[in-house]
Amino acid sequence: VTIGMDTNSKNLPKELCHTHFTALTVKNALVDKCRMERSDGARPDVNIENPDVPILVALRASSTGGGGAHVSVYRSLNGFESLHKHGYRAEDNAIHKAAMKESMASGLLYECGWHLLVAQAKKDSMPALLVDPMTGSGTFCIEAAMMAADVAPGLMRIKSTTQTNNGNNENVMWMPPALRWRSSDASLWKRLIQEAQEREKKGRQWIIGKNPTTGQRNCRILGNEINESAYKLALQGSQRANFSSVIEFRKGNCEEWKLAEQIIEGRTIVVVNPPWGLRLNEEEADVDNSWLALKTFLREECAGAEAWVLSGNKDLTRLLKMKKTRSVPLSTAAESLRWLQYHIFQN
Repeated sequence: VTIGMDTNSKNLPKELCHTHFTALTVKNALVDKCRMERSDGARPDVNIENPDVPILVALRASSTGGGGAHVSVYRSLNGFESLHKHGYRAEDNAIHKAAMKESMASGLLYECGWHLLVAQAKKDSMPALLVDPMTGSGTFCIEAAMMAADVAPGLMRIKSTTQTNNGNNENVMWMPPALRWRSSDASLWKRLIQEAQEREKKGRQWIIGKNPTTGQRNCRILGNEINESAYKLALQGSQRANFSSVIEFRKGNCEEWKLAEQIIEGRTIVVVNPPWGLRLNEEEADVDNSWLALKTFLREECAGAEAWVLSGNKDLTRLLKMKKTRSVPLSTAAESLRWLQYHIFQN
């Protein structure tokens, strides 16, 4: 048995602020307890990369004062890797500095009903179209492709091989820690993986298929990005996810993107995460111009579509001069956001 430690702390007295020392102290206590309980006196080994029993220690300052803290000790089902990662971003963590978390993009796509449009397309053989005019590193587009192809969120990570710090190549997600515990059912896990792989195979066949009568693709996903480095990251992410033949990326200003003839009324969803001026350190004029370009694109090229805009700045949102039909509040980190719906009609 191997164990690993991680700590999470908040508003602690200074004596407990050294998280490494805290983790080491708890680890030593657990190891000593194991030695006392075992008849042979053996101690568990420590593996910080892929332990059998990952331990998370959460420390919170005591509400009653006096400099103490409340301690909670958890076993982690999946290890120390966050489940928001879906496996298509570069291993060196080279991502766009304002990139959205994969799980957040997926949740927003569910909120706007992309999965429902895809389900309808699979029933009536009419196409589903998703457009992102400011795609950044392509998160919305790639997540939309995964949903349309019925790819389980963690399946790419499960199928990949990761090189650990000690140079060993091992898949830490194929057999997560919880499956090494006595109460686990490894055969059920393997059966679920097999089912997910079969669904992905069918989904990928559908997403690249065409309607035999009209010749139209079952699903089209279009992305546009003006920034060169972000555009390259989008292409890389799409390639890693094996969606290069599915997602069509364009480099340029969305204001100049002529797309009106490709919009399918009632079958097109536009999603966009424009800059808010909070995380990219752009000049105020550049941020304003981005929103003005978005306004032009939505009004001139997206008649008949349903648009969803993520905004963290209500003053910038007003630049669109459009009437929203829904506003979904959400928060990420310290930012309060709105997921705004617009129905775009022909002038």
